[in-house]
Amino acid sequence: MSAETGRPEIYVRDFSASVDAAGASSGKSIVSKDGGYWPMWRRDGKKLWYIADDETTVMAVSVDAGRSFRAGTPHAVFTLPPGRSRSTVPGLTNVAHTGDLKRFLLPLPIDQPVPPMFNVMVNWGGALQRGR
Repeated sequence: MSAETGRPEIYVRDFSASVDAAGASSGKSIVSKDGGYWPMWRRDGKKLWYIADDETTVMAVSVDAGRSFRAGTPHAVFTLPPGRSRSTVPGLTNVAHTGDLKRFLLPLPIDQPVPPMFNVMVNWGGALQRGR
């Protein structure tokens, strides 16, 4: 992910590509359309998924990393539940998914009141014997 164009976009580049003194890379290909965050590869390396710039839509794009890299057209996979976004799902680095990217498991904050506090007394038997 890089924001060198003014907004975050998802790029892929060859490990052997050169990087100049300013940090610009040769041989990179843009994968996202209209912005993206938190890219993750499918296990077989033929698909990439990321969070769209709207911060709620999970996108997927097929890729061909043969002799020359080619990315397909990104498409929406699913939308995060209402009220959730990239900023409320911390980093999305805790996301588990099947290798085929057909099932996702991610932590979501719940909207519940904080449970009441309780005290735990350690060694209460000893305190009872001492007469406290």
